[in-house]
Amino acid sequence: MNLSVVIISKNEAHNIERCIRSCLALKAEIIVWDSASTDATPRLARILGAKVIDGDWQGYGATKNNAAMAASNDWILSLDADEALDNELALTIQQLKYESTPMVGFWLARVFIFQGKKLRFGALRNEKRLRLYNRNYMKWNLNDVHETLVNIDPNLDLKIGSLKGHILHYSYTDHADMKQRLDKYARLGRQQLAGHNITKLRLKKYLSPVFSFAKNYIMLLGFLDGKAGYLFACEHARYIFKKYTYALERG
Repeated sequence: MNLSVVIISKNEAHNIERCIRSCLALKAEIIVWDSASTDATPRLARILGAKVIDGDWQGYGATKNNAAMAASNDWILSLDADEALDNELALTIQQLKYESTPMVGFWLARVFIFQGKKLRFGALRNEKRLRLYNRNYMKWNLNDVHETLVNIDPNLDLKIGSLKGHILHYSYTDHADMKQRLDKYARLGRQQLAGHNITKLRLKKYLSPVFSFAKNYIMLLGFLDGKAGYLFACEHARYIFKKYTYALERG
């Protein structure tokens, strides 16, 4: 198969086996770009047949680009260590004709799993991520957080398709982990607000979290996900509040 699975990791021993095992049926090259793990991540990855590269961490986008360039194939399936393929997606990817497809990338549906429950409503309802791509045409941008794939040549009109199946996203081990990681993302996200009007930032600091909660929990039916849906709506609103707070602290 002309495909390489590329996974970035650091201290992901609790996730890496699930991620790699979900890809074994693809019969593809599996690369784990590990940035100075101090746990068993590299050893567990090697046991499962992955090629482990000890690589520098240069931010999400840059690190993913470096890892993709280390692959043997042009077609890249980019996964985070806390993700896994469901059986339907693995089969769809396995059956794809990479040599003849007119597409240069594919959107993959993603399901968020929190406290052992699939969240089917709220902001993550019908979430899709562009994760399967041809590195000759696409690369990751250099955003500090929430990196995305972009065209290498912005003048080209490239075809992007969609595949059946889901990425399963096991993002947080528990509520405390969720709060800690969202705080980290808020600190990174403040970079994108640099230079914005201070008055607008102050208004959005209070208005945006309220709107976020109302949208997630009520308008997008997050309440149907029960306690997990409520916690997600609360913490996402808190994340937005902190992002604006950190941006204002920098003045």
